[in-house]
Amino acid sequence: MIFRRPSPAARGLNPGSVRGLLALVGGASLCLACTEAPDEPAQSEAGEWELVEDLRLDANAEDFSAIRWVFVGPEGEVVVHEPQDVRLRIYDSAGSLVATIGRMGEGPGEFRHLGPVLWAADTLIVDDALLSRTTYWLPDGTLVRTEPMRFFEPNWDAAGGSSFFFGFGPSAVDDKGAMLGVATRMSVSTNGTWESSRQVVLRVGRDGEPSVLAVPPQTDDERWGVTVSGVTNPVPFAFQPWPEFAPDGSRFLFATTDQSTLDGTISLTMIRPSGGRE
Repeated sequence: MIFRRPSPAARGLNPGSVRGLLALVGGASLCLACTEAPDEPAQSEAGEWELVEDLRLDANAEDFSAIRWVFVGPEGEVVVHEPQDVRLRIYDSAGSLVATIGRMGEGPGEFRHLGPVLWAADTLIVDDALLSRTTYWLPDGTLVRTEPMRFFEPNWDAAGGSSFFFGFGPSAVDDKGAMLGVATRMSVSTNGTWESSRQVVLRVGRDGEPSVLAVPPQTDDERWGVTVSGVTNPVPFAFQPWPEFAPDGSRFLFATTDQSTLDGTISLTMIRPSGGRE
């Protein structure tokens, strides 16, 4: 279902509020929401939102398998992510199936691992970590091109050691075509031993060159982790800060909290890659 917030007039409010984005997967229905026109100014309001159904995609009629993510495109396209079948289903804003892309394999348009969907203007971008490549699609299911993913290796000859980036996972594409996401910066010594690792927000340009935009707060708080055989996992239900990115790569958000007490306060920091915090 696509849900929207009722119009301001219907709620007795001044015009100009923006409809919220909601994705719900459960039962026999898939629920989504589209945003209001981009030129409408945001309006802060207190109180609860009432949701009104705009569109329903019935799981039985569409024969969905396990759904991991749902993505909404710039024109209201709905992309349903089915990792079990290694495929994406693309619907238009009216809920009509436009295309089904992907299947298990290593050929053009095939995947071994179906990553999240990113949008660059009207183009879908999908990463395959197992095949180490990125595939570009049009919303009608047309395959545009496939590019190898960028690898970052240490400079073993650097005096005093060096660092490199590992596990880059793109989460957004900016207006210059660069990918933004989270990676781990690994530091190594001249004899090849690991010195340290730290999570960073990385920007990888079209030329493949990486640059660090920010360093998120550390998430490996020993008070909220359990280490067994050298592997540390978070305590269940502990708060795990993770950067969230705007789809256009214009900004990203950190959430942090002091978990020394059970009623810790969550702090939010928004960062724009061009500079500045909010």
